[in-house]
Formats: sequence, structure tokens, C-alpha cells
Amino acid sequence: MNRAQALSRLFLQAVLSLVCATVLLEAGLRLAGWAARPRLPQKNSASKTVLCAGDSFVWGAGGKSFPAQLQEILDLKKPGVYRVLNAGTAGTNSAQMLSKLPAQLKLYRPDFLIILTGSSNYWNHIGERSLGWLERTAVYRFFSLALSGRGDGGGLAVLPSCACRPEEEPDGLPREETISPPKYATGGNAAPGLYLDAAKLLASGGNCAAAEKLALRAVKADGREAAFMAQAASVFSSCGDAAESCRMAENAASLSPDSRQTQVAMADCRLSSGDYAGAAVSYSELLREKPDPWLYAQLAQAYFENGELDASARSCEKGLSLFPAYAELEKLYLKTLVFGGKHSRGWKFLLSNRASQSFTPLLETFYSSLADIGEYGLAEKYADRLSGKLSERRQYALLAKRFAAAGMSAKALEFGEKAGTDCGAECLLAMGDAHARECRYDAASDLYSRAESAGMPRWRVLVKLAAHSACSGDCAAGRGYLREALRLSNGAVRARIAFARLEAACGTPASAWKAYEETLRLAPRSKMLRREAYGAAVASGKAKEFSSVTGTDLSSEAVPAENRLLWWMENGTAQRRLEKDLSAACGLARQAGAKVILSTYPEWKMSGAASAASAQRVPYLDFTALFRKRFAGRSEYVSADNSHCNSAGYRAMAEAYAEKIMELEQ
Repeated sequence: MNRAQALSRLFLQAVLSLVCATVLLEAGLRLAGWAARPRLPQKNSASKTVLCAGDSFVWGAGGKSFPAQLQEILDLKKPGVYRVLNAGTAGTNSAQMLSKLPAQLKLYRPDFLIILTGSSNYWNHIGERSLGWLERTAVYRFFSLALSGRGDGGGLAVLPSCACRPEEEPDGLPREETISPPKYATGGNAAPGLYLDAAKLLASGGNCAAAEKLALRAVKADGREAAFMAQAASVFSSCGDAAESCRMAENAASLSPDSRQTQVAMADCRLSSGDYAGAAVSYSELLREKPDPWLYAQLAQAYFENGELDASARSCEKGLSLFPAYAELEKLYLKTLVFGGKHSRGWKFLLSNRASQSFTPLLETFYSSLADIGEYGLAEKYADRLSGKLSERRQYALLAKRFAAAGMSAKALEFGEKAGTDCGAECLLAMGDAHARECRYDAASDLYSRAESAGMPRWRVLVKLAAHSACSGDCAAGRGYLREALRLSNGAVRARIAFARLEAACGTPASAWKAYEETLRLAPRSKMLRREAYGAAVASGKAKEFSSVTGTDLSSEAVPAENRLLWWMENGTAQRRLEKDLSAACGLARQAGAKVILSTYPEWKMSGAASAASAQRVPYLDFTALFRKRFAGRSEYVSADNSHCNSAGYRAMAEAYAEKIMELEQ
């Protein structure tokens, strides 16, 4: 045997020995845990600990927290027996909760562990990881516990004041602040048509408030013309006003039921009102009569919204075979492939268009879609691949912005550096956000200045500075920045939103409501703005004024969660990540001798939590059913922010947890 063979044999023996040792350790730890658990030394009966871990619903945003009320209830049932610890942290995600848990379990040695987490995962991706099977091994859990003593138990202190949640862009805002309604003289046969042409232009730019006014003016000028009614219906549909869209479409149908424009308007009505299956049928019938690229895009969109991604992709393929290079079809096709998990096909489709004019919008669609579904690892992989293949850097600038918005500061800065010093104003602004999120305000200010030099309007920079001032508690400075931003932008809607959010964050709901009221008139269909404005209206005693401004009463409606949250709750990949984090937490708790209780949120169900509870065989409380049964309406349990519970809502949660603890004690 020569030297090389001897070394190879020794290496193989070492690897096999390590594997065998790991297997034996895993088996030994599992056997020890199984055999020793019934004989675990009992702590003093007067000091049983209930540890509550999770996000702002645990911390107690909106009212007296459920851990505080759980302590009161348990004291009434068994005085002096239990202590309840609140380890909730506002804005924390499931990965952050899991990272703190080993130290908390070691420090507090809880008998019960209540976990409520997941609602922040869709925007906060800090600390996300995927160890898969490793997290489920006893060896991993053993060393997690053994090495966790270096922390302070993490979680009982709130986040640093500068670690604010990234501000989301509300839906339904004008995409271009410069688009304003044209001024046409009244009268004349051409006026209605001109109004509608202008309305379509404004709607395509996102300026729905002005678009809807012009559409109504066109109908008022000649309400007997079915074509005008049908076109006005499409304007309202594209702006998300399903009720008005359907009213216009039905009026058109009463005047000319068989016209193609009327039938298109009725299909648009079904799409905007959520009847996606009905809309798909209507668009299919219209396409059989006469192929049209826009109708193919609408059909694909109906399938996409209905969750039929394969059907959506086929509709795009059919449309593109007849109308090659139709931009909306290309973008929707690529988005459908990515959302459907067919990333490789999407990548090939992107590269096949690298020589066409559509490459830039397709590049943005591809990487934005990967970010939308939380596939940041894949986005990074394909970004590097595109850089190596085409020496392209624009994707890095795009992802720097998305990573910054998701709170992944290190990645945002890494991608900003890869994009280069000439990455553009938006990229530099995102890098500034990443530094500010880590409290590095000097570096952030420098990048904001560079963004302004690269063409970013001064008022946009002032909005950023105002947000960070409010985040660090300097509301006066924030107001000063925003007054100047409003002056420079001539009252831009985004500056108004920033002002409303600052007043809400600074605890002045009356001023916040006044600012939101003005903003809602400019963006009347924004669900996110309506949600935020409702919280300010309730807090300032102006709920009736909110109803008169918006025509709705949110106190009786389920909270209109952001589109990203709704998608995240239904996305299989995202929910599997939540399941992994919760399953790993259950394993750590079991190793430490704690009994786990999982649950839904009062108004949201996370399938990942339910799956983890089932797989780990731990109790799972359904608060959505409990709250529907216990409360007559949302106003009885929801706080002023129209999202978190008030004290009564948290009381209901505390009582349910107390009942489950008593049951587990038997």
C-alpha cells in the first residue's frame, strides 16, 4: 500500500468514525430525552414559569398584553404558583424568535412556552435561514442549548429605537406625481371622448382620483352612449373601484347588451370584484370571437388571481404566439412562471429577450417577482449568474432596494456595492436606508446626498430624513423636514402620507387623521391608506368622519391586510419556512422540558403554524373562531390601529391560554 492510499484510508476511517459518533450521539440524546423526561426534577411548585415569545401581539401593541392578563388569571386560579414572562418584541419574525429561544430556555427554564409569531415574516427577513433536517436533530438542539449561554436571554428588551419597520409603499398611488388632469372646455360633441382618453391616460399612470373624475364627467356629458359607459367602467375597474365599475358596466348593458365594449366592461367588472372564474369565462368567450392581446393579458390575470398559474401561463403563451412581444403579456408570463416555482423557465425566457427592447422591464419583473415571494437566495443566485453571463449590474441595484425594504441591511449594502457607484438615485437611497436601519446615520446622510446629486428630488430625501427623525424620537425635526418636503413637492401624495405617518408615530392622532383625510382624497382606493387612516380616525374620535370620506365603515369589516401579507399567508414556500422555525422551536422546548402552545392570530391563520402544531403534536388554539363566537363585531376587540387587539381582545386570548395550561397540568 503506497502513502497516498494509506492517507485516503485514514481519511475515510476518520469520516466514518465521525458519522458513527454523530449517529450514536443523536440516538443517545433521543433515548436520554425519552427516558429521563418523566423523572425530570420538579421545580418549586411556587415558581412555574410561562414564557411567551413572539411579535407585537405578544408584546401587547394596542392594549394590555395577554401575558400581563394571563398572570392575573393564573394568580386567581392558583395564587403564587406561576410567573408569566413576556419575551415579545414588536416587529420580530419567526427566525429572530428562534435565534433567541435557546438562551431564553436556558435562562428561564420555563414549564410552558407560548409562541405567537409569523405576521412580521412577510416584511422582516432578518435572520432567515433554512437548516432543514439539521434543526430537527437532537444533536443540533443539544449544542444550541449548550452554547446559548453567551446571550442575556434575549427578547425581554425591545428593539433599539432606530430599528424601525421599513415603510411600505401603499397601493393605489399615482405612479407619476407629474400626471395631472387636462383642462377641457365643457360642451361639444368631442368632449366626452376627450375626457375618456384623458381618464385612461391618468389611470394608466395611477392617478385614479383624477381619472375617475374625468370618467364621470364624460358620462355626465353623454350618459346615453353605451360606449362611453363601457369605457368609464374600464377606468374604474383599472383603479380598483369594483362597485362603480360594475354600476357603469350594468348601465352600458341596459343600453347595448350585445356590444363588444359592453361585454368587455362586464368582464372587467367581474375581474375587479373578485369573480375571477367568471371573468376568465367572459374573456375566453370574447377571445373566441376575436383575438386581442389586451384580452389575453386580462384572461391570464384572471387565472393568476384565481391561483390557476398553469392556466395563466398557457394563456400568455397563446397570446404571445399570436401577438409576439406584447409587453404586458411578456411581463405577466414571466411573473406567472416565477410565482409558480418555474424559475429556470423564467430565467431562460428572460435571457431569450436580452436583445429586445423588453429586456429591461422583464429584468425588473423577474427579480421583483423573486423578491415578492421571498426567494431572496434564488434572486441572489440569478443576479450573480446574469452578471457573469452578460456583465449586467442593473439587477443588483433593483435588489439593493428590495433588500433594504425587507430590512436585510447587510445584503442591501452588498448588492449596492456590486451595482457600482453609478447605480442610480434609487439604489443610493436604498443603501442609505440600509445604513439608517442599523443606526449609522452619518453614512445614511452621505448616501442620501449622493442620491440627490444623482437626480433624486430633494423632497424625497427630506421624507427619508423625517422618517428617521421620528424613528429616533425627534418628532420636531421630522415635522420640519416634511413641511419643506410638502413645499418643494407642491403637496405630493407621498409627502402627505409621510406626514400622516409621522403624526401617528408621534402620538398625535388628530393631526394624523387630518393628514390622512387629505391623502385619501388623492388616493381614495388605497386599502393600506384606508387601514392606516381608520386607526387615526378612531384614536381621535373621528370614526364617523372616516365613513363620510371613504364611504365605508371598517369597524365592521375584517382588517384589509396588505397584499404582501395576504400572499405570504397563502404561499406554500413561505409557510414551510414558518413551519420549520416553529418545529425547531418545539424541538428546543421539548429538549428543555417545556410544553408548547401554538395558535392563530385573532384574525389571521398561518398554515405553517397549524402544520407545525400537528407535526410536533402540541396544542393549537384557533383564535379566529373564538373571536367570531365571543365578540359581536371587530370594534369590541380591535385597537385604534385597526390591526392589533385592545385590552378586551388580549383578555380573550389570555383566558384561552390559561384554560389550556390548566388542561395540560392535569
